[in-house]
Amino acid sequence: QMCSIWKNKLGYQISPEELDHILKSKLFNKVQVVGINGGEPTLRKDLGLIVDTLFRNLPKLQQISLITNGLVYKKVMVGINTISEAVRKNNGKLNIMVSLDGVGQTHDLVRGREGNFENVIKVLGDIKDQELADSLQTGCTVIKQNIYGLHDLHDLAIEKGIYIKYRIGIPHQRLYTDNILEPFTLSLEEKFHFCNFLEGIIKYYEQSER
Repeated sequence: QMCSIWKNKLGYQISPEELDHILKSKLFNKVQVVGINGGEPTLRKDLGLIVDTLFRNLPKLQQISLITNGLVYKKVMVGINTISEAVRKNNGKLNIMVSLDGVGQTHDLVRGREGNFENVIKVLGDIKDQELADSLQTGCTVIKQNIYGLHDLHDLAIEKGIYIKYRIGIPHQRLYTDNILEPFTLSLEEKFHFCNFLEGIIKYYEQSER
């Protein structure tokens, strides 16, 4: 609902060799954290090579952060295992965020794919049980379709022992939603509900001032 990047036909993708050449610039010498996201980054079969290239060229690199939608369970887990192995080999740390926008059918509605919620829960469980990441969290994009399911989602995150972040959905050129308003146009009542929810998060849950 909040991202139309999947509608865009796959264009040019940089190769590990090209990335290697680009990162030789001194411009990147102080980079400490690199985020890998998309679209869905685990669809790439060369994630291990990408990570090796990053660590080889970035002398200050300490952490890789990966964002996944957890949609295609088997492919996602292959990608996560690959990137986890590569990060550990390079003595780095791996942070993984799995997108989770509601409980059950709410998440599937937002993501537009039946069964996505079940796959996300399996992905989260596998990452945690197999200790594939140094830090694991979920991220919820708040839009009209899930605004009244946030409390249930928060209870689920606490039950699973997984930290959750919330961000308000907005029209975004990079996500091909800059001309779309409906999912992001909250009513006065919905805004009030969200503000009350955030007050509770600030008071009882969120510890970081950032």
